Amino acid sequence: MVPPPVRVLEGLFGLLDYGALVALDELGLPSALNRKMTVQDLATVLQVPVDGVERLVRYSATRGWLKLDRRGRVTPNSTTEFLRATHPGGWSAWVPFLAGEDVVASVTSLGEAIRTGNDAFHLANGATFFDWMAAHPTRHQAFDAAMAAGGQMHGVTLSTALDWSASRRVCDIGGGDGALLRTLLNKQAH
Repeated sequence: MVPPPVRVLEGLFGLLDYGALVALDELGLPSALNRKMTVQDLATVLQVPVDGVERLVRYSATRGWLKLDRRGRVTPNSTTEFLRATHPGGWSAWVPFLAGEDVVASVTSLGEAIRTGNDAFHLANGATFFDWMAAHPTRHQAFDAAMAAGGQMHGVTLSTALDWSASRRVCDIGGGDGALLRTLLNKQAH
């Protein structure tokens, strides 16, 4: 029911969502917002100018990442909590991974990669994804953390989506750090 121009703008303005989520993560806002507080108090905790924090908070509230009441008080919600570095699901790891210059460059190289038949990551970074990651251990750790968060989520889903009662063995081929398998076995210990 959404008209085509709106769909196009939604896709393009997704860049704003990306930028705001990266800013939330870089500032440490989800972890700092551990109770209801004013925007001024939040800016003080983050040690950044209040005007920028207010704009980021207002935008984030429209996206549902936190709450902002009529009196200008900011409150964490389930999304804010999920974005905290200390959340047991580890999902916040996706933000710094996808914010990396290597990933951003490969996304912006997509058109050229399609035109030339090349791999966008290789085109942007001069090496294939896994070769590049092997040469950049910090970025490889960011990738592994994001994959582990996804593995945990998939492990929880798989543990309840399938009937495991007759299963006694399971194998996760290419399982990264084992997060999916570890989560599945925690839920289905047999």
